[in-house]
Amino acid sequence: MIDRPPKHDWDAARSMALNGLPLVEIAERLQIPPGTLTNRAFREQWQIAQTFGRAKRLKAKQAVQTAKAKQLHSSQTVRQTVADVIAQNGVVSRFHLSGAVRKASAALENMNEQSLIDNHQALQSVSKSAAHIHGWNQNQEPQL
Repeated sequence: MIDRPPKHDWDAARSMALNGLPLVEIAERLQIPPGTLTNRAFREQWQIAQTFGRAKRLKAKQAVQTAKAKQLHSSQTVRQTVADVIAQNGVVSRFHLSGAVRKASAALENMNEQSLIDNHQALQSVSKSAAHIHGWNQNQEPQL
């Protein structure tokens, strides 16, 4: 009677190898001698070179790429948040400046003629500010 070697589940071994499982681990799980498994993989050209030493480098490279992607997403989120805050501050600033211009124009309106002439630069400054804030020079709607 001839002792035949045990039958191994080569399809399962190949499938595990193609899914990136190291050959040593496959050999342990399926109780196949590591040398036998390695020889079979090379003989049948399983295209699993990444599992021979390169697996760790490949996983490290993928981890770095994932980290870079997360960092990029995080930095884009931060940039968008900063842009949102700046835009919101712009709206609030315009609102407050509009109120200041309104108060200044009311003060100028209540001046007598001589005081108004003496403060013509203040009148010009308030007029320019109001025109800029409310978009009067561009014939457009107020930008609040």
